[in-house]
Order: sequence, then structure tokens, then C-alpha cells
Amino acid sequence: MQERDLEFWDEDDWKQITSTWPNAVNRGFATRLRVVQNGGQPTSHAKPLKGFAISLWELWHRDGQRVVYTVEYASLTNHIDVLDAFKKNSSEGKKMRTSDTVRITARVTALVRRMAELKAELEAKRRGLH
Repeated sequence: MQERDLEFWDEDDWKQITSTWPNAVNRGFATRLRVVQNGGQPTSHAKPLKGFAISLWELWHRDGQRVVYTVEYASLTNHIDVLDAFKKNSSEGKKMRTSDTVRITARVTALVRRMAELKAELEAKRRGLH
């Protein structure tokens, strides 16, 4: 399988957030995202997220850092959508903060809409060729 690119929801935001994380944490996420880019699933510190309109995965570090991504549209776009990075508040337990859930939900909604438009555009082009 050909390696897929990473498509960051907001690359500036990503860089600002992850620049505050320890190098070892960033290297761990980079290694696990590389596995995803190559069509695999990380064997540790990854879990599916429930309650969203599409399949999302969360990579996590024991110190609270989180990365949320989806491969939902990878076969259409040839990239992995990285939707969020944040540090989880340990006082929340296993539950995600409402503000994080709201932000991720808004990004998922926009991604679903954008991918529906892309699918319609590709279908129209395909029909135009026949």
C-alpha cells in the first residue's frame, strides 16, 4: 500500500499545540501516525472514539496528550485526516471535555460536508466521461 499523507485540520494550530509537548511524546505520536499512514493500526495507545458521525481514532499518551484522526475518507483522498490535538484534563477521568467534543464534532461535520461535495463532484466528472 502506498503511504498516505497526513492532512491536518489546522496545521498552525497543530504546530502551536504540539510544540509545547515533550519531544518523546511527539516522537511517539509520529511513530503511531506513520503506522496509520502505511495502512496499519497502532498496537498500543490507540482507541476508537464513539458518538461521532464517522469513525474516529484517538492516540493517547499517559501524560494526557491526545491526537484524533480518521481514515474514513482515505480511499477517496489518499490522506489521513488529523482533526485535533489537545491535552486532556486529568480531573475529567476517562471522559473528554465538552469543549473538546464540541470542537471535534464541528470539524467532523465540516469534513463530512466537504467529502460529500467531493464525492458528488467526482461522480459528476465520471458521468461526464461516459
